Amino acid sequence: MERERVWKGEASREVEISFRRIKKALEMGNITLCIKEIMALAMANRATDIHLKAHRIFMRIDTVMYLVLDDIQGAAFISLIRGFHALTKGPQINQRKTNTGSFVHEALAVSQPGRNVSGKLQVYKIACRITVLPTTTGIMAAYIRLRDSHRIPPLDKLGLLPEDLEMIQRIVIQQYRGMGVFLVTGPTNSGKSTLLLSILDETYKKAGGGISVATIEEPVEVIDEKFAQISINSEAGITFSDAVKDILTCDQDVLYIGEIRDQASAKVVFRASATGHLAVSTLHARDTLHTFERLRDLGISTSEMSGHLLGIAAQRLLPRLCPKCREMYDASEDIEELERMGYAGFKNGDLFRRKEGGCEYCRGRGVRGMVTVLEILDVTEKDFRLALSEGSVSMSSLLELSNKQHMRTLFDSGVRRIRNREVSFKDVASSVHQL
Repeated sequence: MERERVWKGEASREVEISFRRIKKALEMGNITLCIKEIMALAMANRATDIHLKAHRIFMRIDTVMYLVLDDIQGAAFISLIRGFHALTKGPQINQRKTNTGSFVHEALAVSQPGRNVSGKLQVYKIACRITVLPTTTGIMAAYIRLRDSHRIPPLDKLGLLPEDLEMIQRIVIQQYRGMGVFLVTGPTNSGKSTLLLSILDETYKKAGGGISVATIEEPVEVIDEKFAQISINSEAGITFSDAVKDILTCDQDVLYIGEIRDQASAKVVFRASATGHLAVSTLHARDTLHTFERLRDLGISTSEMSGHLLGIAAQRLLPRLCPKCREMYDASEDIEELERMGYAGFKNGDLFRRKEGGCEYCRGRGVRGMVTVLEILDVTEKDFRLALSEGSVSMSSLLELSNKQHMRTLFDSGVRRIRNREVSFKDVASSVHQL
């Protein structure tokens, strides 16, 4: 993944003006104005993260980290971090430990940020989660994650392939009156929570609003009044164990636990299924097959997996080639590599790559937006259930079973996106491994 790229190409005049405004606000010591300008720039460019580190400001846009401002004076840099953290209205920063918090940023905008859609001026609320870390140099670093705080994207608007939508409908959404566990795996910032929240939203609609859905998150990422949402806050006395105990006694139909982080949270998810709930959660694992190994490490037995797992989805987000300036190239070497991996039928003219310097539409980046790449495993099939009940979870046996199921791997999905001219071979090869 590319990091710390300088903003270049045909970046719009508005972006250059924003840079100057941010710098001027810092020089004036007006931290409030500086934060306002930083957030405006982030929203206009669909940034997912803001990083303040080593006296510099970065933004992550379409998986790439871009430099916004460097060489910020020490006192101004610390004041900026403190200014962002103060928005959480929590305790003052403790420089000896990690500090976390959340806040909602409100801004006026026309239509949705980053989209050229006409509409009335309206208030947009962006949920921000901030983590402030002490570093070995003694200078703090801050990471701010941005998310639309009042809009869960419809499942059919996530850009999933039709087959993926059908499998999710069959494995999860149609089970809203049943029990079982569905997991989404992937690295940080791969869209796991967005996918699951969209699944919850679709499940609620499928049931005609006749089910009760509860979420336990740290913190709540998207506020939705349809759900009973609990935000973990240890300092306020709201612990994970207490939240789970309370929720499980409240007759919920569907339970969403934001992330399986340890043995305790893994056990809770499977206990929820055992007590008659549909439970969904996220997990850090390399792909669907390595999830079994990860669950076993977390103390989940193969019999529990056999009895409760419905399915597993592994997800990645890849940069979408700008439709206005993507370019063909001599792809002979890439085509040869694809053929070596078993993907035949490509010829020169089929593969595209990002244009160096981009265009005005993509603001000089060569990419605009993200493409979802999914790998979905149906664990309810008879052979999988039998293998798990017998304790067979070796990678070779799991791979054989997934091949029998004709599971489309992450790399298969990436190649499908290459054929659709949505992503480059380079981005697929660097972000997704082949089983």
